[in-house]
Amino acid sequence: MCRNSKYFLTIKIKYVYDRKDYESMRYLLTALNKKRSQSSNAVTSMVKFALNEAYQNLNEDEKLKLLKTLIEITEGRIFVEYEYSVAIQRLTVIHLSRGDIEEAAKCIQDIQIETFGSLERAYKVDYILFQMRILLRKEDYIRVLIVSNKITRKHLNEEGLERLKYEFYSLMIKYYSHEERFIDASKSYKTLFDFVKEIEIKMESNSANSISETSLKNMREILSRNMKRNLFENYILFLSICPPELETKKMFNELNMFYKKDLEENSEINEVVKKRLSDDIVFIDASFLEKYLKFSIFKKDSENPNAEKHWNLFRKFWIQHNIVIFEKYFSQMSIQKISNMTGIQVKEVESEISDMVINNYIYAKINRIASTVNFRKRQDTGDKLNDLNSDLIRMLEKLETTCHLIHKENLKYDIK
Repeated sequence: MCRNSKYFLTIKIKYVYDRKDYESMRYLLTALNKKRSQSSNAVTSMVKFALNEAYQNLNEDEKLKLLKTLIEITEGRIFVEYEYSVAIQRLTVIHLSRGDIEEAAKCIQDIQIETFGSLERAYKVDYILFQMRILLRKEDYIRVLIVSNKITRKHLNEEGLERLKYEFYSLMIKYYSHEERFIDASKSYKTLFDFVKEIEIKMESNSANSISETSLKNMREILSRNMKRNLFENYILFLSICPPELETKKMFNELNMFYKKDLEENSEINEVVKKRLSDDIVFIDASFLEKYLKFSIFKKDSENPNAEKHWNLFRKFWIQHNIVIFEKYFSQMSIQKISNMTGIQVKEVESEISDMVINNYIYAKINRIASTVNFRKRQDTGDKLNDLNSDLIRMLEKLETTCHLIHKENLKYDIK
């Protein structure tokens, strides 16, 4: 057989493998790889045999040694990029099975899979998601963010990437939850909810006939999880544990405008949105809060270790919602009156008002001697003059408009 034959190197490796001389097989892999004038096809065929057929029949220790050899001989070589990435991934899985998270993360975290030009986009995204899962298990959240930024969000909308898009946002929710970026977690749930609704529409319409088999399989898998209701609930409840900032208010308004039908199907969630958008004072007692304890965001488990913190924030921002209403309609108010109307103790009312002032959500000054809170800024002489000037300008504009209309009527009816 010709020495340049595509399968010549593979036959050599197979001969040693059949004799179960695995140490010689690894030595031969390294030696043949270093030999000059070897065609890329021959090396690729040799590596594929070792990675697939030979690998399957080895014990774990031998697999570990073989993978390290394959990684060494494929690293930096374009024509075996796929085999290199597979070897790294399998090595990582072995370390995981042994409970060595540190070593697993060390293997996978620095692989720049996005630079491998010979690989398909779907494979690259799937590989990055694998990296993110390992780093989340290691709790290396800085690297999770760095790795996640390798994925361009708009590419996830391509056909055939439906499952990967769902998994990506699910992993990002875990990251955002840990980092207490609840507004971003809410947006991710919104994206997933809209995505599931879009899939349902596609599957119910005739357009499903024009979708590829891969996309259909991904869509059916996503719908089989029956997560639509849970996604919508988490979208709103994560939004409800966000500070009363402009972006939060904007998202609540969008909910009321574009998701009315979905809100009507869930009365308790609908109540959250309506009350947060209204100017009604919410009495925060046990009967009001307990009906929300059943939602997954407030249930502590391995997937949601911060459930207690979520619950405290949920209650906290209902208190702050009430204070915003008081600030809107009252210039001064008794702290005891606020306490009676909201069901919150005086000390906690003072604490929440202080917190809101520090974060620039409202203006307020507490008079501890009189036990009152003043929601209006004291104006100096300059401010008063500016307000007076503004009022005079508005009055003169109205007077001018009135005179113009009277003159117009006089001309119309020839009144002298």
